[in-house]
Amino acid sequence: MTMTRTLIRATLVASLTVAAVSTAAAQTPAAADLDPRIAKLVASVSEERLGAILKKLESFETRNTLSSTSSTTRGIGAARQWIFDQMKSYSPRLHVSFDTYQVAPQGRITHPVELRNVMAILPGRSARRIYVSGHYDTVARPGGQGAANASGSAPAAPDPDAPAARAADPEAPIDNLAPGVNDDGSGTALTMELARIFGESGLEFDATLVFMCHAGEEQGLVGARLHAQKAAAEKIPIEAVLNNDIVGGERGGSGIIDGATIRVYSEGPEDSTSRSLARFVQRWGARYVPSHRVRPMARPDRFGRGGDHSAYNQLGFTAVG
Repeated sequence: MTMTRTLIRATLVASLTVAAVSTAAAQTPAAADLDPRIAKLVASVSEERLGAILKKLESFETRNTLSSTSSTTRGIGAARQWIFDQMKSYSPRLHVSFDTYQVAPQGRITHPVELRNVMAILPGRSARRIYVSGHYDTVARPGGQGAANASGSAPAAPDPDAPAARAADPEAPIDNLAPGVNDDGSGTALTMELARIFGESGLEFDATLVFMCHAGEEQGLVGARLHAQKAAAEKIPIEAVLNNDIVGGERGGSGIIDGATIRVYSEGPEDSTSRSLARFVQRWGARYVPSHRVRPMARPDRFGRGGDHSAYNQLGFTAVG
């Protein structure tokens, strides 16, 4: 397995920086020096741990939302239990739980399924929440997309997540190999590593931090949508969602190789809260991760795609991906 762990690390550090800075009191970009607490968090990022998480996620062979929940070694059930156990082991300060929903057949979900997001909450001094998220489910695509993800070097080709491809393949075989190391093992590894770093830090933050691994993304953002609906109904004060989808590669859909740029997508208009959050990511990412460029993109998501942050946007929450 090869994977651009340096880019994952840089994306992780950018998310880490924003989460830390946005919860710090009396902190301004004009400050002459970097906050040593944040610098220490940045230095705590472990590429070895990221690599180990990716290898373990790959070992489940598939994490299709409709795959086995009874096996302890293969499928979505084994994967989510491992993620839960890992985050539980990071720190007693993390409140880890399954965010569970019973989902009836709909769209690409062909039979009733119990869908479980995995979430770890680090309580802060206030109830307002900042989310860092990725999706841990996978799906096999025509043309060996699952294998391409496992190698970390998917070739430039028609986007398998584009609407036309989804319509042509309403439900890829559930038992197909779908290791999903990049899509979205990379975002899951990032989320888990942040949970570890913040949990072990001993720091108390102004906001409550939530590390969320969504399920059902490949069936239409189902896990994110259900959680966002619950949060809206219960008036949970989600201040920001930093979603991370396919952050482990250096080759974009155009075929251009660029391992030094992190794209941040946000919905408009230009003065929207999500677009402002993207600029915030850019500003602080440049200070703490000068080796990489954070590039705000003036569109909600990649062409023909829709990440989990879109489910939060649709219900009025500030979110970027």
